[in-house]
Amino acid sequence: MKKNKYVFIITFILILVYLSSCEPKVDELTKTGTVTFVKEYNFWGIIGDDQKKYVPVNIPENYCVEGKRVRFSFVFKDDVPSTQTWGRLIEIKDISSI
Repeated sequence: MKKNKYVFIITFILILVYLSSCEPKVDELTKTGTVTFVKEYNFWGIIGDDQKKYVPVNIPENYCVEGKRVRFSFVFKDDVPSTQTWGRLIEIKDISSI
């Protein structure tokens, strides 16, 4: 009986250690919006149809066109330090013209 108790406790601890070492799933979002050049800060951004402002860290050069309508999938890059305050940093996973 005592042996079963120890086996259970050790198994439980190992499961907890394994689960705590797993990386959290990153949610990828898809939005539509308009590409714009932000002159004050000298970078390309996207104003979503939801009126939120996004600052892509990796926008492809061929999408850097003022007024270009795009559909883009992305993840937030809240772990990247930034001094700009125009919008929220994102990493684009997929982008296409609409």
